[in-house]
Amino acid sequence: MTLQPEFAFKSNTRKPSAERARADADLLTDVLRKRPDLQRRPAETLALVMGWNDRRLRAAAEASRGEILSAPGCTGYRLAESTPVQDYYDTERARYRSQIRLMESRLCEMDRAVHSGKCGEKCVEKCGSALVR
Repeated sequence: MTLQPEFAFKSNTRKPSAERARADADLLTDVLRKRPDLQRRPAETLALVMGWNDRRLRAAAEASRGEILSAPGCTGYRLAESTPVQDYYDTERARYRSQIRLMESRLCEMDRAVHSGKCGEKCVEKCGSALVR
């Protein structure tokens, strides 16, 4: 006789991810408004204060509809409403534009590697990468 393991999964007790992330975004926005000293603090510090892990913190920022700013290589999170426009352009926006350029370059390299010698006449050049028509 084969034994079937039983798992104690809780079903329907957690909010769906998007709903939870949006609720977390609202909470994080409220905390950053009430505690401006937490803006631009390392993410580890903010996660500790919130009792969250870094993934939950990032998900909340991403679900904030741009209200909570963060960018690769920038310390912490801050509110868009309290950020000077030029500071945003010089910091978060500049970092994302840089990331986009790097990712686009990497994508073109991968396109070239995948299409190299495989497509013959069917390939066309676009931004230096071979793409199938």
